[in-house]
Amino acid sequence: MMDFFNDVLFDLIMFAKSLPAFLITIIVLYFVIKSAVKKGLQEYHDSLEKKND
Repeated sequence: MMDFFNDVLFDLIMFAKSLPAFLITIIVLYFVIKSAVKKGLQEYHDSLEKKND
């Protein structure tokens, strides 16, 4: 029973250690995707304006 408890505790500690890195990765990915979408929309908008001229 004690071994099981120690394993669970160890898993929780490892998870807690990896959680900040996981969150940072998600936040970075979010900003990268957001800026890529913004750039893509801007280029699409520019190409539409060029067609209208």
